[in-house]
Amino acid sequence: MQITVEKLKELLVKSGQVPEKNFQIALMESLSTKKPIDWLLIEKGYISSGNYGKILADFYHTEYADLTKYNIPLDLVKIIPELVSRAQRAIVFDRDGVTLSVATTRPDNYEFFKLLEKRTGLSIKVFFTTPMNLENALNMYKGDLGDQVKKLIDDLKANPQNEENIVKLVNLIMEYAHDNRASDIHIEPMKIGVSVRFRIDGVLHEAVIYPLEIHPRVVFRLKIMSQLRTDEHGAAQDGRFSYKQNQISFDVRVSILPITNGENIVMRILSESSRRYNLEDLGFLPEDLKRVR
Repeated sequence: MQITVEKLKELLVKSGQVPEKNFQIALMESLSTKKPIDWLLIEKGYISSGNYGKILADFYHTEYADLTKYNIPLDLVKIIPELVSRAQRAIVFDRDGVTLSVATTRPDNYEFFKLLEKRTGLSIKVFFTTPMNLENALNMYKGDLGDQVKKLIDDLKANPQNEENIVKLVNLIMEYAHDNRASDIHIEPMKIGVSVRFRIDGVLHEAVIYPLEIHPRVVFRLKIMSQLRTDEHGAAQDGRFSYKQNQISFDVRVSILPITNGENIVMRILSESSRRYNLEDLGFLPEDLKRVR
């Protein structure tokens, strides 16, 4: 549960850490810009990142992690898929034997940490970190998908006939889904744009929205890859293709269905290497494992 503005004010203003006037300035700007108030308080220099982190860590009865002091190995970062990490506001930053250290702005996100513990088979130690610390650490991933798509869209606007950028956009979506261990990709045209969502651990996460006007070209590209009829827009089509790029290889099953705003695409990723589970992954208890083995 995110801390309320009232509670934050009590922690920072009543304790004398931030003058009430400064808190109100940050609050008003937060309401007008939709920027988080904690981000603004630190950005404006009303409180240091370290002091803020320690105060909130005390509130959550945990320790503060200053991620700027850690050289985080990429293999630890990738324990949590990027989209999940961004949605849950958490990142793995250290490991000590069978214990993973996780920094988060939501230390009371108990269900997520319980799931992470079950999926990794390791103990989880939770630390509080500041929003800026976390955001900088999240940049260790390939890069935000939205930023990369925006760059491709800008290039398309400058060079509308350049089909290479459509190929790059489709490849980017495929590789980003694979890196995030997604089982499905949903590409749905809506009035406001085209929503790209990934299903990770059974939950759909919105990854990016791209302009509706380029969707027919994305559909065309995927139909070519799936060996489907490119001139058919009024009936459902099913196909499949093998994706091989940048040392990544996996099979994809494709379903394309006409809907109100265009053609809806659902892709199932059939990656054998990323779908291997042992009995522990399937949730077997220790006593049951002994019987099975």
